[in-house]
Amino acid sequence: MASFDVAYKITLGHEGGYVNDPDDTGGETIFGVTRRDWPKSPIWPRVDLLKKQYGLSKAIPIMNSDAQLLAWAKDLFKKNYWDVNNLDRVSNQSIANEVFDTGVNMGIGTAARFLQRGLNATNRNQVLYKDVAVDGAIGNGTLAVLNSHPNTPLLYKVLNVLQGARYIDIMESNSKQEKFAVSWFSRVKIN
Repeated sequence: MASFDVAYKITLGHEGGYVNDPDDTGGETIFGVTRRDWPKSPIWPRVDLLKKQYGLSKAIPIMNSDAQLLAWAKDLFKKNYWDVNNLDRVSNQSIANEVFDTGVNMGIGTAARFLQRGLNATNRNQVLYKDVAVDGAIGNGTLAVLNSHPNTPLLYKVLNVLQGARYIDIMESNSKQEKFAVSWFSRVKIN
């Protein structure tokens, strides 16, 4: 079964440390945890304390190497992005990595819907298996189809195409988001 630690390491590499770009709709973020989405996380009082103690420019390298902040972020992602989507029950590590990373970047419901759409798009008009419900929840039905999927390399490509198409939609609807294209598309793997 898929390993959270493997997936988390990949996603953390994409997310990086502390950022607060005014054009980023996620707002203030550290290790991929946004203050907007997780205002009650213990991360934020510690971030605020470090910024107050050292000033922002000196606090950033301290925050980026703070083991406690990293541990809180990892715990938050395990509970709210990995466990919620039952990714420990996925047999293919690459697919679990992709669904997890997409969930962190676009939301767990979006990641689940991409998986479900991908499964339906690769079932050869229901010859291989019946369509799964595109409900944004990875449950027993979705997992059963996924874990017996006959062509996970194709499914992986479809998931990445859906992710890339979503980035284009975001950039077309808000041109300020184009500045994130290089970073976003570093997450899209087709091979």
